Amino acid sequence: MVHCPVTAMAGRDDRSVTAARVAAWRGCTRRSLRVDVFPGGHDFPRTAAREVLAVFSRDLLHPAAGRAATTRR
Repeated sequence: MVHCPVTAMAGRDDRSVTAARVAAWRGCTRRSLRVDVFPGGHDFPRTAAREVLAVFSRDLLHPAAGRAATTRR
């Protein structure tokens, strides 16, 4: 269990990772969970690299902004 906000990421078309599995990250933090869903499958970090890097930047530069939300791209 961590005491910091958590961001979980998933590919919209990933058949191996369900929405329930992504939401299960909620049980790993005492703070907020943000779920970001990107276009693509399991390889979304490669195919949506610009969007993934934008999320890293957002969360590192403004960690409290938009917490406890789900973002679909």
